[in-house]
Amino acid sequence: MVGTAGFAMLPAAPARADTSWTGAADSDWHNAANWSSGVPSDTGNDAYVTGPVTPIINQAATGERWTWIGNGSTDGSLSIVSGGSLTAGCCFYLGSGGTTGTMTVDGTGVLTASDIFVVGGYSSTGHLTIQNGGTVNSGSSTLVGRASGSSGYITVTGENSLWSVSSSLRIAGDSTSSMTAFGSVTLSDSGILRSSGNIIIGNAANSTAFLNIGAAEGDAAVAAGSVDAGNVVFGAGNGELVFNHTETDYIFSQNISGVGEVRQIAGTTNLTGSNSWAGSTVIESGILRAGVAGSLSANSAYTVNGGTLDLNDFTLSISALAGTGGEVDLGSASLAAGSGNTDTSFAGVIKGTGGFEKTGTGILTLTGFNTYSGGTTISGGTLKGNTTSLVGNILNNATLAFDQTTTGTFFDDISGTGSFVKLGAGTLTLTGLNTYLGGTTVSAGTLRSGGGMGLASGAYKVDGGTLDLNNMNLSMSGLSGSAGGEIDLGNAELEVNQFEDSIFGGIISGAGSLVKMGSGILALTGANTYSGGTTVSAGTLKGNTTSLAGDILNNATLAFDQAADGTFSDNVSGTGGLEKTGAGTLTLSGTNTHSGGTTVEAGILRAGGASAFASGAYTVNGGTLDLNDFNLSMSALSGTGGEVDLGSAELEVDQDSDSIFGGIVSGAGSLVKMGSGILALTGANTYSGGTTVSAGTLKGDTTSLAGDIVNNATLAFDQATD
Repeated sequence: MVGTAGFAMLPAAPARADTSWTGAADSDWHNAANWSSGVPSDTGNDAYVTGPVTPIINQAATGERWTWIGNGSTDGSLSIVSGGSLTAGCCFYLGSGGTTGTMTVDGTGVLTASDIFVVGGYSSTGHLTIQNGGTVNSGSSTLVGRASGSSGYITVTGENSLWSVSSSLRIAGDSTSSMTAFGSVTLSDSGILRSSGNIIIGNAANSTAFLNIGAAEGDAAVAAGSVDAGNVVFGAGNGELVFNHTETDYIFSQNISGVGEVRQIAGTTNLTGSNSWAGSTVIESGILRAGVAGSLSANSAYTVNGGTLDLNDFTLSISALAGTGGEVDLGSASLAAGSGNTDTSFAGVIKGTGGFEKTGTGILTLTGFNTYSGGTTISGGTLKGNTTSLVGNILNNATLAFDQTTTGTFFDDISGTGSFVKLGAGTLTLTGLNTYLGGTTVSAGTLRSGGGMGLASGAYKVDGGTLDLNNMNLSMSGLSGSAGGEIDLGNAELEVNQFEDSIFGGIISGAGSLVKMGSGILALTGANTYSGGTTVSAGTLKGNTTSLAGDILNNATLAFDQAADGTFSDNVSGTGGLEKTGAGTLTLSGTNTHSGGTTVEAGILRAGGASAFASGAYTVNGGTLDLNDFNLSMSALSGTGGEVDLGSAELEVDQDSDSIFGGIVSGAGSLVKMGSGILALTGANTYSGGTTVSAGTLKGDTTSLAGDIVNNATLAFDQATD
């Protein structure tokens, strides 16, 4: 940034007016009759040009030490035409003291101000037009829009028109301090801005500044001018570099840095500098093209509303991609977008043979009809789209979201460690070889398998909509989700091989079957209607009479968490165990042969028929085992509490191991102890049908042993109290 030392001696307003333009005779600058104290002649004094008559310089002229165009409360203007020149003694102000200063340098006219040159002084407005080959040479402290309330406008237009600055050019603000200065420089129709230093757009904080190539924003495009300078730097304010021209191959070679906005409105602009600007890049129409590698800034967020962002085969990584239309032409290059970690949406088209990568933590939504063929990579955040906007094989190491509002098919492959999300009311069919590992979430619409590997084998969360197996078997590593979702098996088998505990509250429908594998607990709470049966091969399958459907082959643990009363009329077989939890009553009415034992923790487990209760071991820790008048032969009885209600039935305990039952045996039925083991009863039993000890040992006391006892083996009274 250029310092402000050159302004330390500058007065806010002149102490005296040495000579002032009156225009009393005519518009001739060189006529002494038009001046209060004679024609300016570099006497070390000040010259003030104010009033309605515009002086015209058509030959060589010399200004005073200070030349002011507009001053005090009166506007001023000046015209230098072909053959004319003005050399200011020191300093030149166009607009000062709350006025407007207007100046035109035309044809071969020349203005030279070797030191301070200000267009738009304190609380003032300056307009300078350099046209038709005119030249302005400005000095070491050149400003457009100096301070708060200042506005400066400079237009350089026409062949051979030149503004030459012997230092850095500051547009809007004489320092980086906060001020509401405004400055605009427009270069059109081959007009040239030449600077030996940098061009600083928006020098002051809170200032507003424009460097326009062609025409200003909002005006019709015209032929472009050019910049011959060091670097273009966005300052502390709100700076904008505007390309609004009619050229078909315009080259902008300066390096662009700082935080500001590059706006492409019309024409084809080729950037060839080493550019690093941050802030925004907006493309409304025309083409903004990379002329060399690194010419499109990686630090900027790009918004394409129309026209084309042309990578021209040069790989690019950007902060963000957004916009309502237009296109991004990759050529053979790759584009990475998202490092700014913001959420954006792009409705335009991405085309070319190159690839696209989503980076950063934000969400990028693509809604256009994309045609790029180089594949897609998701390295961070979320890439959202549909079967129109998401194309090619996708390497997903973060989150891929299909927001499918209509019916569509995605034919390509999805791989990687990332997750997949189905959104939108439409149906999405996956037909590729999908091997992504991060799991699948279905939140709306339908996610349908279109082939044997269409649905990946990871964990699934179905919160809404439908997961449609479409008659194709699926092995998943986990299942969860809230009520509202559905899994349509068709006639397929769904295998859930999970090692974590989860709850699925949706519905499983179809003619297919369910297989539970893995050591975790899968709890089903929905009103399932699938009819192909259930297999529990490992871990625990938990549900109730609404969620557990069909015959169950149980080789692990089947848990009925019955909160309300219900009846399970199908059959339970296998080597696994059955658990009853929940405060409700579960009535089993099928033919149940599972051999892994039965545990009652809460509520009531009731026999609904003679074959309802399996013959394995029973553990009653709470609740009630209700024989409901049906005889039962079990291989063992144990537990810390609860109740065994015999009704009028006989309970035969044929156990070869030792156990303790601390609950209550009640009812009018009888108890028969068989097997070589010891059964110790410690509860306050009330059954009244008598007791038979046929083998082993029945142990108890006067509280737990009730009624007449036929003892053909060993009866042990373990009496701790009287």
